[in-house]
Amino acid sequence: MTRIAIMSSWNASCGVSTHAELIGDALLRKGFDLTVFAPRQYVDDSTHLTNTPDEHYVKRVYDFLRYGDNYIDLNVLQSAYLDSKRILDTDFDLLLIEKPTSVPLPKLKKIIPKIKEKAKVIGIMHEGLPILNPFFKKIDWDALIIFDDRFRKFLPSNWEGKIHTVPFPCYPLKPRDTAKKQVTDFEKLRILSYNKVHDLQQVLRGIEKAQKEIGTIEYKLLLGSIKGYEQVKKYQDKYPFLKLSVARPSNSKLRSIQSKSDAILFNNRQPNHIALSSSVHFCLSTMTPILGNNVRYFNMFNGEVIKYGDSDDLSEKLVNLKHYGANEVLQKAEEFCKKYSSDKITDQILEIAFN
Repeated sequence: MTRIAIMSSWNASCGVSTHAELIGDALLRKGFDLTVFAPRQYVDDSTHLTNTPDEHYVKRVYDFLRYGDNYIDLNVLQSAYLDSKRILDTDFDLLLIEKPTSVPLPKLKKIIPKIKEKAKVIGIMHEGLPILNPFFKKIDWDALIIFDDRFRKFLPSNWEGKIHTVPFPCYPLKPRDTAKKQVTDFEKLRILSYNKVHDLQQVLRGIEKAQKEIGTIEYKLLLGSIKGYEQVKKYQDKYPFLKLSVARPSNSKLRSIQSKSDAILFNNRQPNHIALSSSVHFCLSTMTPILGNNVRYFNMFNGEVIKYGDSDDLSEKLVNLKHYGANEVLQKAEEFCKKYSSDKITDQILEIAFN
């Protein structure tokens, strides 16, 4: 049996974790032996673990540096913990490293020669800014995977033969979810957002205006931290349709909540880096209509996501959703999920690794 290890954020509320978990789950379905080297802590960021017990194949062996691509100070880079012995004592034929600059590269570099005696080493590039970390170029990578050609410019031109484009995966479709496309009306419109909402007041104004035209709306906002909850609870009195809770649900629980909603709403800040929405890739296959504001996180989607501008535009999109449904949008979402299913994407990674 081929043994594969993934070094990545895991069971956490971040895009790196989402990608790794989608690939890891697909590997298990395909019968591979899986080990996950996961962080014991996130030392420079407020990334939270979800309420998910670690699986038996997870070993927490390092400190995660969310902004490791920007660090050049050796004291900072060497401060991150890495349990080299546990990695070297584990048998595997392939090591996939998600967001390579997030791991303690100075310490990893010392054990890469021993790792490469038994396994190939592939980096999966989430880095959307120029990579300043000096140790990234010192690793002997067998291959590097980028999600699309926008990421290519951050890698050395003389590495072109090592660089492969493999799109970000989607969570697999389930028959019970595809059946939802037939729904075109709701007794009340149940909208879900989770984690951060960049401009919550804009969203609340849009929902308030839509509610005056279409009747009852329930807006459920799941916050991943007590601090986030404390910052927004003041809006509940003015907007009684806003229902807040503090929760970090597991993937299965979150997808259940998403599937029971009539719409999923994202409102993100405009990124200053090359970006895509891992959250959309995660929840698109629930066949719940997704609304996203006009920022670059959603540029790659062409009809699979309902895009909105200001609060008036959001209101109009919600009214249309209530009256007419979103079957055309969901048809495109289904096609997208089939094209980029995690099983197909994992096959592409395996092809690069072993052929």
